[in-house]
Amino acid sequence: MKIYELNLHLPTSIAESDKNAIWNKTKDLLKKSNSEIAEEVAFKQLELAYPIKKESHTFFASLYFKALPEGVLELKEYLDHEQKVLRYMIVIHREVPKKYVPRKRPDRKQKSTLKKDEIAEQKDKSDSEKKIASVKGSKEESKSEVKEIKAEQKTDIKKVETVKKTDEIKVRKKQKKEPKIKLEDIDKSLEKLLENEL
Repeated sequence: MKIYELNLHLPTSIAESDKNAIWNKTKDLLKKSNSEIAEEVAFKQLELAYPIKKESHTFFASLYFKALPEGVLELKEYLDHEQKVLRYMIVIHREVPKKYVPRKRPDRKQKSTLKKDEIAEQKDKSDSEKKIASVKGSKEESKSEVKEIKAEQKTDIKKVETVKKTDEIKVRKKQKKEPKIKLEDIDKSLEKLLENEL
């Protein structure tokens, strides 16, 4: 027997009796196939990150159970044919988690109600924490590492300088190669061509 997790999404427009009927039917199917239900997380209303069949909110429930593959196939067939199920997912686990806690997403409405000053304070705090961490990290670095970093920076600077010099040399050569053409020379060459043709 393997440990499985069932995640189930139902529409919020579903009647309470239908929701309970679907949930009880899934548990009954598992019991008929000699499966053991390890943990059950009741339905909660969730806001979805993206709509499922034009639903932006759903009722979500989870169920951990030990079952044979045949029992899982029966459960899949039932959920596939049940029209009121928006989406479901069955995943294999190594062990049942000690306590299932669904992850919480930040509330979108809270972000919009924060004042600009509070947002700026939060950014300042995070910036200062990063600076403190970088100072602590730099103190822990050995002198040899610092020397290596400085040496790498010097070589990078030298490479950039040589590239600039070579670019300047190329530009100068192009300027020297390109002869300046005068209007008088163009007129003379045109006259010669016209005389030859006549």
